[in-house]
Amino acid sequence: IMVKSVDQTHTYSFPWEKVTAVTWRKYPNPQCPQVLSVDVLDRRVNQDGTLWSKRLLTCTSPLPGFVSKLTGSSHVYVLEESVVDRNEKVMQVSAKNVSWGNVLEVAEECRYSAVAGDANATRFDQKCTYTVFSGFANYLENLCTQAFNKNAHKGRQVMQDMCTEMNV
Repeated sequence: IMVKSVDQTHTYSFPWEKVTAVTWRKYPNPQCPQVLSVDVLDRRVNQDGTLWSKRLLTCTSPLPGFVSKLTGSSHVYVLEESVVDRNEKVMQVSAKNVSWGNVLEVAEECRYSAVAGDANATRFDQKCTYTVFSGFANYLENLCTQAFNKNAHKGRQVMQDMCTEMNV
């Protein structure tokens, strides 16, 4: 078993309300074709006023075909849970694959928070942890890191473009 984590921080030059509104519209998107569909499984407002949501994302694999043979599928299903606290201006998003668990586990934690003293800035913290359970651990770990970096960059660009285009 091998475990590796990748962390990133980015600041969007847009208000927290706009950035968090865009996160719900980010996928599917032609610039991020790896996400095929997003299905809302559950959504509710909790007693404390926070919005809780659970979604299922269907994605294509960024990994070579032999990995699909090991897992039995060319698609990856990801369960995402989010909590939005409008009072604190914080959105927490956790995602984890629910398929491919016998070969690879990917857990992602994201946090969008308003920047104190700057109403037009939103901080984005992202941590992705890979746990590889196969004999190809180093190889898969490197492929996952490359795919993460590529997709994270694309994802930030999509968010940036959508925030620029969105009138809120």
